[in-house]
Amino acid sequence: MSVKVVYLHGVGTGDPDASWLKGLNEGLVGEGHLPVGWDDVCVPKYSHLLSVKGASAKLPPSTYTVTDDGTSRLQFERRQADILRKMAMDPSVLAFGLRRLPNGMLTTIQKGAVALGPAVLGQVKRYVSDENLRGAVLHHILGCMPKSGEIILIAHSLGSVIGIDLLGRLPKSVRVRRFITIGSPAGARVFAVNNDRLLNRFPYTRVDAWSNFFGTNDPVTAGRGLSTAFPAARDFKVSTHKHDSESYLAHPAIAGLVADVLYPTIDTRIVGHGLAVQMTIGEANALLLLHYAHAVRRRIKDPKVAERYAAALRVSQDNAAANWQHKVKLENRSPSMELESLVAGKLPPLPYRWDFAEAVRTLLTLALTNLVEPYDIEVGSAQIDALADIAVEMGFQPKTGIKIGKALQTVEASVVGKRGKPWGRVLTATVGLGLIALGPIGLVAAAPAAAFGGAAIVGGLAAFGPGGMVGGIAMVGGLAFGGGAALAAAAVIPAGAKVSVVDTTRLTIGLMEQIACTSLDIQVKPGLWYLMADAENDLSAEISRLKVYSDPDSSDVKALEDQRSLIGKLISYMIKNGLADVVIEPDDAENAFASV
Repeated sequence: MSVKVVYLHGVGTGDPDASWLKGLNEGLVGEGHLPVGWDDVCVPKYSHLLSVKGASAKLPPSTYTVTDDGTSRLQFERRQADILRKMAMDPSVLAFGLRRLPNGMLTTIQKGAVALGPAVLGQVKRYVSDENLRGAVLHHILGCMPKSGEIILIAHSLGSVIGIDLLGRLPKSVRVRRFITIGSPAGARVFAVNNDRLLNRFPYTRVDAWSNFFGTNDPVTAGRGLSTAFPAARDFKVSTHKHDSESYLAHPAIAGLVADVLYPTIDTRIVGHGLAVQMTIGEANALLLLHYAHAVRRRIKDPKVAERYAAALRVSQDNAAANWQHKVKLENRSPSMELESLVAGKLPPLPYRWDFAEAVRTLLTLALTNLVEPYDIEVGSAQIDALADIAVEMGFQPKTGIKIGKALQTVEASVVGKRGKPWGRVLTATVGLGLIALGPIGLVAAAPAAAFGGAAIVGGLAAFGPGGMVGGIAMVGGLAFGGGAALAAAAVIPAGAKVSVVDTTRLTIGLMEQIACTSLDIQVKPGLWYLMADAENDLSAEISRLKVYSDPDSSDVKALEDQRSLIGKLISYMIKNGLADVVIEPDDAENAFASV
């Protein structure tokens, strides 16, 4: 076995019975892998240095001298995202350290844990406060470890504190394929007086990934992870109720991370049956989103921003492939060639399958979407500029994309006004308003259960079916309202308001669509004017009713007034630009938008 497993034990006597290895092998065998033998592990013993006074040595020097590791950090985050996606598929694991306890309660619990025995957690406090002891322990460990090659570094309890201290001092020719911390108290203020003393700079070029696992009922962690103290760590809560290393390492999720390195699979791609399988319209839309995101990347003017955007897009594309693949397997159908290409890490070409009107409406929605959600990256005018490029990829003239961009800018300048943020980043402002704002055209509800962030966007799009009905969200003329249609509300409604803004946002998008379609000689369904008038009437009636008893500074009333003000601007624009002279029966107007 070319990769060595290095284990740093916790407090006490140093785990003389090797219960950690028993737990790890239980987890590995349970997942169908071979157990790890003693020839494949390295277990430095240092409990004798912690239990007596007088151990002293200078701290080993830092060996991490890389001056510019920006690119390595982006690559590190992509690997972290791969692990996060894997953990998201496991119902026994919760990411992001949910249900953590407040700092005050946490400190009390952990101080109580220290008080349980000076020979136990008191060793942790002594280690972080005694530099001479740290030096002695680190020199001893470095003397036992491999001087080169690849390792998996597993660190439990006090061992995690030592492991963090060790990362920047490892031999330069050692690469850490996985840094796995379990039951770590390193994020607790009561132990780590100054985290910079342990890890002043994370060695992104040396460590492939850092996963921290904790149990909510573990008294040492008190349900708190490490990411607050150490941003490079990715926290996961597991269903263990004990602090011992055996319980942690027997968990299939943790053992699985070790197995991924020790026993890598040769090929994880799904294979079809040699038949040409056509993408669904939802899968085509998902592919369109990725192509548009790449077009945006090419239009970003700042090279450093473009590099970050490209890295975030790679994560989104990885997530898209995994969730699309998951969806195909659940539906027990053969994958398309496009999906096989995406899973292999290649972006397949777009099919020519959108008609003109459908393309305009789809691009209008995508232009309002953060394509690399949940990452927030300022791209300037790139998202508007890229519309001409993606229109060509879809088989249309560049002017199609240019006119869609002008329609968006027209509404921004004439109706919404300046907001200080580009279209694609306004979506997040609506999360507190009860709208689905994590993906284009409001399809998060239809994403795979394990989807998150950017994967929810593409997963939702991949669920998009004929007629646009997904998860209870419908489309008007091919355009769904919700999610990507939320920008107008974000411009005028204060965060935390408790009122519905669906009508306001869909009407704003409707006006954008009408402007774009008119400029491209596409026939627009009538009825928008009557919906505007009805919305204004409904808002005025509700404001009058609530004002009677509400406080003068009621936030709910103010939100309704802001919506009415926006509707007034929409109506004024339509009158000024000759868009209001629509002769249609009210019943027909309602039927035109009845599916919204």
